[in-house]
Amino acid sequence: MFLTLGAIRDLRVVNICVRKEQIAEPSVDVLETAWRYLLQRYETFLEKRDGLGMILPDDGQASVVRSLTRKMRVYNPIPSKYRPGEYYQRLLLRVLEDPFNKKSEESLFVQAADMIAYSLALRDFPRPPFDQSLFERLSPILLREASGTNDLGIVYWPQEKPKTTV
Repeated sequence: MFLTLGAIRDLRVVNICVRKEQIAEPSVDVLETAWRYLLQRYETFLEKRDGLGMILPDDGQASVVRSLTRKMRVYNPIPSKYRPGEYYQRLLLRVLEDPFNKKSEESLFVQAADMIAYSLALRDFPRPPFDQSLFERLSPILLREASGTNDLGIVYWPQEKPKTTV
C-alpha cells in the first residue's frame, strides 16, 4: 500500500500526533483539537496551491468533523506568531462540502490513513517486533511544511516546551 501511495501524483500527507499523557487540561477535547490542527494545515495547503478539497473522515468521527468544519468556516481564531496573546481569523474556505464519512472497510483512502497513523505510532512508540521504519517510507509524500519544528512535517500536540538551562 505504501508504494502505491507514493505513486499518486501530488498526494501529500499531514500528520498530527497527540501526546495525551502531556495534556495538562483534562477537559480538552482531544479529537476536536487534532482535527482542528489538521484542517488548518489542509486549508493552508489548498490555499498555497490555489486548490479546493474534500474531507473523508472515518465513519466514527463524522459528526465531530462536520460540526468543526462548519464552525471553522465562520470562526477560526489562530494565535499570532508575531504578536503573543493576539489572534487572527483564518476561515476554512477551500473545503468544498461537509465531510463525506466513509467506513474504513469501504475506502482505500481511509484504510491508507489508518495505516499511516499506525506507522507514525510505531515510529514514536516502538513495539517490537513491528517494523518501526514504515513511516520513513512515506517520506516522498509527507507535507513537510505542515510543521515549523519537525523535519518530517509531523505536528505534535501539545508541543514540547523549550528546555531551559539554569
